[in-house]
Amino acid sequence: MHSDYQINYLNLQHKTAPKAPYLYKNDNSETSGIDLEWDTDILGIKSARITMCSCSDNGAGLPESLGKVVMQMEDSGVQFIDFRCDLNSHIILQTAQKLGFYTTDVLNIYLSKKAPEKALIPGEISISSLQQKDAGTVEKMAAGMFTYSRIYKDPNISRATADNFYRTLFAHFMGKADIRVIHIDGTPAGFTIGMSEQLENGQKLGYLWLIGVSADFAGHGLGSMLLNDFLVNMHKNCDMVEIGTQVTNTAANRIYAKAELPAVSSLMTLHRWTEIQ
Repeated sequence: MHSDYQINYLNLQHKTAPKAPYLYKNDNSETSGIDLEWDTDILGIKSARITMCSCSDNGAGLPESLGKVVMQMEDSGVQFIDFRCDLNSHIILQTAQKLGFYTTDVLNIYLSKKAPEKALIPGEISISSLQQKDAGTVEKMAAGMFTYSRIYKDPNISRATADNFYRTLFAHFMGKADIRVIHIDGTPAGFTIGMSEQLENGQKLGYLWLIGVSADFAGHGLGSMLLNDFLVNMHKNCDMVEIGTQVTNTAANRIYAKAELPAVSSLMTLHRWTEIQ
């Protein structure tokens, strides 16, 4: 069981985003974007993400605003663009596809507004914050685990590059995120990575960035234990917790449904390459 999620739905809905170096707006539409540090480092080419795209109901002004931001990115040397959009935003999706974007995955988005009861776990199992002695093991575990994700599903990204992406992404999070590891008899068997941020409305949003269980320990309910631990801990400081996973990731979706997390939306991931690798 494993799940990968790399943009939060609430920011998408509230039309908020990090300070954007790429921005264009007209009377009917606004689009913005940021550079992607980890994609750039791992793919070896300058990469960026469309973080916000809005338009009037008839889509007026959208081709101009989205097209201008794509042009700004290309002018700055960007060769790879990632874009996640609500699956029901048909006008935005159609406009993006006309500009050369193509689909790599579709995500179900879940939202937790209240911490669950802390679950009891068997004596041979423990969950704790990542310790340095386990970092190498968990990093290796992350490589090859998230095959449902946008990186693995993009035909222009090799399997070796995708493996390295998640191995390096884990290293990127060291010291920056809340990483929890589940052990069976002292052996690392899975992990969660979570982060949080302040929304413009004053609420604090937590989100599950990665969750995974080693194939060697599958079938023991560790995914549900990790999810429970993650939600209990994240809700100590967050008003809401957001989780996303690919619609094709049956195991992860089953665990979220079992935890009675409401599905609030679906997002489509789109990629665009200036030069096919």
